[in-house]
Formats: sequence, C-alpha cells, structure tokens
Amino acid sequence: KGFNDASRLLQNLTAAVGRPMRLGSASVLVSARLGRELRTAGLRVGDARWQRRNRADFVVTHEVDADTEGSVAMETGCGKPGKKVVMQDASFMNDSNSIVHRKVALFFSQYRWGLLSEQPVGSPIETGPDGELRVSACSAELRVRLAAADGSSTCEFDVNSRRTSRGCAPKLSESQPDGPLASFMFAPFHRAVNRFCDARSKEPQLQHNGMVDSLMNRQCDGLSAAEVLRNHRDFWGTPDGTRPAPGDISFDVVAEKSNRRVVVVMDTSGSMSRGNRLTMMKSAVSQFLMEILEDGSECALISFTNGHQLLSGFTKIRSREDRENLSRLVEALNASGSTCIAGAVRAAAS
Repeated sequence: KGFNDASRLLQNLTAAVGRPMRLGSASVLVSARLGRELRTAGLRVGDARWQRRNRADFVVTHEVDADTEGSVAMETGCGKPGKKVVMQDASFMNDSNSIVHRKVALFFSQYRWGLLSEQPVGSPIETGPDGELRVSACSAELRVRLAAADGSSTCEFDVNSRRTSRGCAPKLSESQPDGPLASFMFAPFHRAVNRFCDARSKEPQLQHNGMVDSLMNRQCDGLSAAEVLRNHRDFWGTPDGTRPAPGDISFDVVAEKSNRRVVVVMDTSGSMSRGNRLTMMKSAVSQFLMEILEDGSECALISFTNGHQLLSGFTKIRSREDRENLSRLVEALNASGSTCIAGAVRAAAS
C-alpha cells in the first residue's frame, strides 16, 4: 500500500512538470520476512529473480534504521541520481504509519532525479525584498513558523545574530489556504503538500524562493525543483505550455529468497598474486556476502592452494555483523602455492 500510495503522490507531484516518458517501473527488494507478512496480508509480492541488493532500486531490510534510510548517493550535486534507496522494513509493517508513502516518494525523488532538500542549511531566517526578516520557505507565500524538532520546547530567535535556539527549523503551519502547497522538497511529510516548487508557476504558493540558503539553491544555481525535473530525461519531449497527463509510475515489489545454503570456494594459489586477481576475487566475494546473499541463508567459506582449508563452516546470516565476520576472513587471504582444486570441490559438495 505504501508504494501504491507513493505512485499516486508522484503522479500528482509531476503532473504540472511533464509526463515521465521513460520511467517504467522501479524494482523493490524486500526481506524474506517482510515478503511473507505482505503475502499473508493479501498483497501481491513476487519472488526475486535478477533483483539483488546491489541491483534493485529500493532495498527494504531490517539492517537499516530511521537515521540511515534514504537515497545512497553515487556522487553529490544537482540532478545526480543515487545508487539505490535503503529503507527499514519496520516502516511497512506498521499499519498506522501514515507517512511511509511520502518517505518513498521523497527518497525516489532524490534517487531518480537527484533533487535536494529545500530546508535552510544555515539560519532559518532570511531578509525579504522589503528588508523585513522572515522565516525561510521554498515559497515566500507559505505560512511558516519556527518549530523545535522534538516539539518539546519553544524556539527563540536573536534578531542581531539571526541565530535560533538549537533544533529550530521552519515548519508549515497546519492552517493553510485552499489549493496546492509547495514544495515537496521543503516539507515532504506535510499532508497538504502535493507539488514541487516551480519558478514558472503562476500560483503564489508554488513559486520558487531563490533567497533560501538551501542545498537545492546552492547545488542547482537557484533552480526550482520543477526546473531540475524538466532537464531530466524522464521529462524530455514535453512541449512548453502543455499540461500532459501524469506518467504511470509503478513499483515492482519482490521478496528475497531465504534458507539458501552456499559454499564459496576461493582460489588462493600463487597464480592469484598476478596483477590484481586476488584483489578482484576478494572484492567480488565481499560484495556477495555484504549485498547479495539473502537474510536467513547459510554460508561456508573454503580456500585452496596445495590443499583446501575450511575457513568457516555454515554460518546463518542474521545480521550485518554475520556478513562482516565472513568478509573479514576473505580479506585476510593471501596467495601462494599450487592449485589443488579437486579437494576443495569435493569438500564443498560433502
């Protein structure tokens, strides 16, 4: 349901920008445990085929927490896509979590289109065109107030230094005029926000405020979120001045397989010291252990030179620590000796 609702929200957000002609579907890999729960609830969840932790668009797992959720960046900058999105499975197991679809839409916007936050980086107070001090917001027409992040204390503001008490940030007021509010990258979890800021918009509450000291303005040379989207290939081919129907954004949810028993057999003979063979092997095995092997699987490690060595018997993969322990054994390998592969293969098969 969270992904279905996110799809509808993304359609609303992009309706005034252009039709995502080349978007198609985004792959979502959930843990085997979450997959079972979703199927029990009657939701459609497929089996993972090519989707792995290093290839899926979204990875939903218990190995991340609320502080580490989000788009995993490949490089920083305006419009730079991410590597993938990681989310905690607890977000989707709690039926009362009413903002999960907004989290999905936010992370997708960061991952796919490289959009950045429009919250102020420094002081949340700016100087308006008439010299008045006001709380920063993406659109100057929005009703915004200073609020403490924990909601437990009152925000204080020093006019001379323009400093606020710790933890204060701009927040949209609950009472807003009718009509769409912007911007999603400024207040993604506010229930009334369903548009991106747009420098071309004729609606005051959607117009971009280039005076805010935000990551979006810094990295994108003052462009609004909608302008960044129009430069993305998903929105090419939309004539200016048109208002096309929103594109169909779908999420293909599949579950990891569980209870695999895998034996990794590694060649550490002298020939592996040539070039970067050993380094490449270690990197490939570590990536398999850290990103691809499903939770609930069992894994054993065997290396071979003149003979074979059992580095680790079958280890149940329950946590990131289990993965790291196996990966450290791989990293400690050195190359020497001859190549006795037959004994290692027989040991793996036994």
